[in-house]
Amino acid sequence: MSEQPYHHTDRAIDLQGWGKMQELLAGITGGTLMIFEEAEHSSAPLSDRHTCSEHGPVCVTSSLLTPVSNDNSFCRALRESPKGHVLCDNYCNRSIKRALELDTTLTFQCYAGLITFAIPVTLDPSHRFLLLGGRVFDTPLTDEFIEELASHVDISPEELKILAA
Repeated sequence: MSEQPYHHTDRAIDLQGWGKMQELLAGITGGTLMIFEEAEHSSAPLSDRHTCSEHGPVCVTSSLLTPVSNDNSFCRALRESPKGHVLCDNYCNRSIKRALELDTTLTFQCYAGLITFAIPVTLDPSHRFLLLGGRVFDTPLTDEFIEELASHVDISPEELKILAA
């Protein structure tokens, strides 16, 4: 019986240890932090992978390895909104894919004004990961911006103001 190539992430990095460090880093910085594994190397089932709502499984680029640390409630509300979810997927999923393809750190501002970074990490050719984090505002959102955003995501401006505070 021949041995299969070994690509198990839990042996490449200590996910439990990373999870603790991730929580500490997110707490210190006040931003969100998570780690993804490139889909080509992922052992996660397709249903557990981060997918693009607009294009479906064809855009799958990665799977979340640890729970999200310090998840931004504003961002979470947008991701849970049916209309917001599509917009969020397109910004984050495309940025994850681009950072991995270019093997470079990207910083971007999403449609909702959140500043996010994507950092590819290669341990070896079999283990490629991406740190995604930030999801913070660099300036307070204006009432006009919140009104416009609310019309695109079907969340009331009042709720968005509370979440953005």
